[in-house]
Amino acid sequence: MKTIDINSSTGKTKKQNSKTRLQQYIMLLAILFITVATILILKKSYTPKNIFDEMYYSEIKASKKQERIGFSNMEEIVSRDRNRTNYKELYLSEEYKSNVLNDGESLGFLFLFNKKSADITYAIRLVDHISLHIRYDYCVSNKTLKNYIVIHDENLSNFTVKNKQAIRTYLNR
Repeated sequence: MKTIDINSSTGKTKKQNSKTRLQQYIMLLAILFITVATILILKKSYTPKNIFDEMYYSEIKASKKQERIGFSNMEEIVSRDRNRTNYKELYLSEEYKSNVLNDGESLGFLFLFNKKSADITYAIRLVDHISLHIRYDYCVSNKTLKNYIVIHDENLSNFTVKNKQAIRTYLNR
């Protein structure tokens, strides 16, 4: 006569228990796979969390696909042939047309793809040979924004004044 080993707590045989355990492992692996796949999909379809990331990533997208989106689609931006822009050039420069700014002003954007940074520079001519430059440098990798204020004086040998007190002196003239 054949004897069957029955697990007293469940009333199932060892064969049934191992089959149930295998099903549990398969279910656990399926859940793990779905979780990992979801994380990878969400990471790939990352949406920027701030305006600087949005500007940077939209310009990369425009450069790769040579599309007129972002800055190149704005009437206020200097028009140029996007088909000649190549993402592999490592940078992209955009600037506002002079007719939308006040006399002596300039506003430009520089996207450095190899450094993963975006620069915004505003400049205004204060007098004939002196201009004020305010630059913001955004690092995409660590999400930091640094600002720089300098005076360009064409009468100086190195043209640039970075010392805060010297800049104040120029601005108080």
